[in-house]
Amino acid sequence: MENHKELVISGDVVFIADIHFGISKEIDARFLNFIKRLPESITIISLGDFVDFWAEGNNYDFSADYRNLSLLQKKKIFFLRGNRDFLIGDRWSKLTGG
Repeated sequence: MENHKELVISGDVVFIADIHFGISKEIDARFLNFIKRLPESITIISLGDFVDFWAEGNNYDFSADYRNLSLLQKKKIFFLRGNRDFLIGDRWSKLTGG
């Protein structure tokens, strides 16, 4: 993948899908860098499969593996749950602010 130094966003909304956060540290780092570079005025809409986990659901300790996701609390973000994250419970919402 190319390393883009300039991020140009036109509009107020960014749609993301199939991030599968947690599947690769390299991909996670690139995604978090992308999020950091978004203007604060941007609304993020996740179209599903944001995280990569299966049956742990609401009992899963997100804080252990997804510490950096607290960065999302600084953004206006909406989550549509996909087949990988349909079991996400209240703790996920508290961690991300979403």
